[in-house]
Amino acid sequence: MTPNQLVKLGLAYSAASTVMAANGTLSVVDTSAAIPTVSQMQLFANGDFTAIGNGRIRRVRYFNTRLTNAELQALTT
Repeated sequence: MTPNQLVKLGLAYSAASTVMAANGTLSVVDTSAAIPTVSQMQLFANGDFTAIGNGRIRRVRYFNTRLTNAELQALTT
């Protein structure tokens, strides 16, 4: 990503698979990811919270069920 670039990102996960989409392009579906129990969401931080990012967020949407790959792709197009 480059500075001042608008990027639409999405992540979908379930016990069976995870996938990410960026601007309508899907990543490879990962069927081996170990999903931990989640109780909170941290934005602008890496996995171990040692680096905090910088930027703006226009909108956050949360769905309590895993979206299909097609739905995720459409939301980020």
